[in-house]
Amino acid sequence: MRILPALVLSAALLAGCSNFPELDDAVSPTARKAGYPALLPIDPLIAGAKEVQVTKETVLTLQSRIARLNARAAR
Repeated sequence: MRILPALVLSAALLAGCSNFPELDDAVSPTARKAGYPALLPIDPLIAGAKEVQVTKETVLTLQSRIARLNARAAR
């Protein structure tokens, strides 16, 4: 029983020694120089979302899409 805590501690310490990929090299220079996206006010977005209604047609469309995707996944 005394060996279990030692093994857990060893595993945790070894996990801290792993090498992580260089994420700084993953971003291209063009992306680094790109500007930030414009922030939009939230009120017009919420107003637009309230206008959208889920209808029976929407439900039927989604159900048929689900059936097609399930059939495709079964292949």
